[in-house]
Amino acid sequence: MRKRWFFLGLFIIITLIVFYFFRPNYIKLGNDEKLNSLLIAYVESDLKDGEPIIKNTEYSVEINDIRYDYIKEIVEEQKFYHNIKGVFDKDREEKDVSWQIQIYTNMTYIFITSNGNVRFNRYTNDTGENTKHEDVTLYSLGRNKVDRAEAIKKSILEIVQEN
Repeated sequence: MRKRWFFLGLFIIITLIVFYFFRPNYIKLGNDEKLNSLLIAYVESDLKDGEPIIKNTEYSVEINDIRYDYIKEIVEEQKFYHNIKGVFDKDREEKDVSWQIQIYTNMTYIFITSNGNVRFNRYTNDTGENTKHEDVTLYSLGRNKVDRAEAIKKSILEIVQEN
């Protein structure tokens, strides 16, 4: 009888772990009425002659601009999956990243990297108008994550670069 309860408990634990890692998550771009623009930074990094080269390009999109709606749709329709590295090491630096798209509102910060990982930070206002940290999660874009990251980057850059 004990063996049966042990295996039942083990089955439930394994099922919960599988559900946690394979259930897709969706990110909402949280915005407070204090902010009237969305900041997008495209950071490219390379190594030339042993020296790091970092190129940073920033774009600002007004909240009432139609481009904001397109960017919001692109981000919010993506399926993100919990990453094992994100569960055990939330402050880990990304390695072998050649580019990164950073999306900032005053309530959320999203970093999409060339290797298909997504770092998501969410902040909330408490009653004293102080901003407090709520969530730092490392997600993955799932299967074909490098190709999906490249497609997201291309779509967002096309939107912010059009006049």
